[in-house]
Amino acid sequence: MNKLAVELGLSDQGLAKACRRYDIPVPPLGYWQKLAHGKAIDRPPLESVRFDENVIVQVPPGVKMRPKPIKPEITKASRSASEPEAEPKAEKAEKPHPMLIKIRKAFDRSKKPSEFAYVNVSPFKIRASPLEAERVLSLISSVVAAAPFESWEFKPSKDGDWELLASGERVEISLTENTKNVPHVATPTEIRESKLYSWIKIPEFDQVPSGELKFTITNASYLGVRSNWSDGKKQTLESVLPSFIEGVSLAGAALHARRLEREEQARKAEIWQRQEAERRRLQEIQRMRVAILKEQARQHSEAEALRAYVTAVKAKLGKEPPDDLEPIQTWINWAEQYIQELDPLYKGLPALMSDEEAYRNSWRYRDE
Repeated sequence: MNKLAVELGLSDQGLAKACRRYDIPVPPLGYWQKLAHGKAIDRPPLESVRFDENVIVQVPPGVKMRPKPIKPEITKASRSASEPEAEPKAEKAEKPHPMLIKIRKAFDRSKKPSEFAYVNVSPFKIRASPLEAERVLSLISSVVAAAPFESWEFKPSKDGDWELLASGERVEISLTENTKNVPHVATPTEIRESKLYSWIKIPEFDQVPSGELKFTITNASYLGVRSNWSDGKKQTLESVLPSFIEGVSLAGAALHARRLEREEQARKAEIWQRQEAERRRLQEIQRMRVAILKEQARQHSEAEALRAYVTAVKAKLGKEPPDDLEPIQTWINWAEQYIQELDPLYKGLPALMSDEEAYRNSWRYRDE
């Protein structure tokens, strides 16, 4: 929208209002980054129920893009002799972002300009010597200035720092100064201790700040997007700053796509867990019902065997009646009562246990 508005001589807001007025769809946030990475994107159709497809939209130039009226110049000859010539007013400098002020103060607190200072002002983690402080601030200032044009947002965080949000995702950046090796100059203490203790070795080189800076997007290297930009033999970090700014946008789009992918995976995992829980519940219900069926069949089979035995006893009793019938009759009554209690069919026809009752009592047949 920004680039097209400039080509048409409009402000971006004027062009956006015209699109909304005539039902013209525009690319949503992150559209071009997703397209550059080959992601599946939905392209809204150019159709409207209020306008014919052949309507030509004419948009006048926006107010913001119109030049300011030129005030007529007053020549020195027309000035009165008593009227002093007005001095040009100095333009009011724009106040720097609070993040830059905090970074500058951190560098100012460093007591050794030739050694590394470690400044952690989110979203930037900085390791650089105070000698490079002005360059570091200039680079970060350029990144901050690019935010409105790249649809980023520097948002205050809960810990008092800031978050860089690109495509709605946090992007973390480190700005480090590389090191270089210089010959180490041994101190008298090192020489003395190396002679006294054989395990103490005097280092051959010292690692000192090199003046070469490097930008790294630290939380997107695993997503297949570029994550490093640095000074080189034929380039400076300033010359590749547009590429870095584009890389931040691409990293935000990749992080957003990755988050959507993880959310989709989590959604599928949750669905699978619910389905698995339901499968186990139905399995427990079936196991409970089968266990009861087997128990009823076993009891009925046992009752039939006992009933056949009692019938055989009665048959023998009819052929060989004892002198005293009372004991055997008492036994027969007791046996028949037990068989009735044992046989499930004596209580009536079986009924299928409900799902809720079967699941609630499934613990009773856990060993089946």
